[in-house]
Amino acid sequence: MISYVRERFTMPKKTYPYSYSVIRKWKEQVIDMAGLTPSEFMVASVLADFFNAETGCAFPTQPTLASKSKRSLPVVKRCIRKLKAGGFIKPIEVINQVGTKRYLCCFPKPQTGVYTDTNLGPSRPYPRVCGDLLKTYKSKAKDNAQTRPAEFTANLQRLAKIDNLYFIEENDPFWSQRIHTLPVELQPELRQGRDCKSVWVATENDLAVVYNHQRQAT
Repeated sequence: MISYVRERFTMPKKTYPYSYSVIRKWKEQVIDMAGLTPSEFMVASVLADFFNAETGCAFPTQPTLASKSKRSLPVVKRCIRKLKAGGFIKPIEVINQVGTKRYLCCFPKPQTGVYTDTNLGPSRPYPRVCGDLLKTYKSKAKDNAQTRPAEFTANLQRLAKIDNLYFIEENDPFWSQRIHTLPVELQPELRQGRDCKSVWVATENDLAVVYNHQRQAT
């Protein structure tokens, strides 16, 4: 008696460059880095649902995004501007006479000079500022956070702040001289602002290291 064995045939699983997991990571980066309000993020989330899994492109009209997200048209426009400025979407072409654009899903390139710490914890939503001031000094600064001098606290509170990042003008009368005393590789990141003014970006612990370094030098 002849027996036949049926060989099981399985179709190869197709992988998509813009799969659900990839788009989910895109959303996570948008939350952390795009600086969107909750309403604007709702628009971005709706836009993410339109991304094609193979091409990564989406071309919904702005009224469609407003309708799906239950947000106003100005909120949609503001969200699109922020996503483009942050490098999360890239307009490729205009596809009709109305002006609808085809957008490509993008992941912004990491900024040069920025050190990313994977153990930041929920209290530090942004990558660590460049220079990565010595961790031993940072731990000491963190331990001494409750006993910092009044001079440090007063000059910290007058700085512009977003989340846990402080912005120091390049010609700041208190911080500028102290930052320049550090070696260049240990100085906070210097960025160009929208008004063409250069500002340092640092966390509270970074500034504590700057302050303590100046005190030890004197």
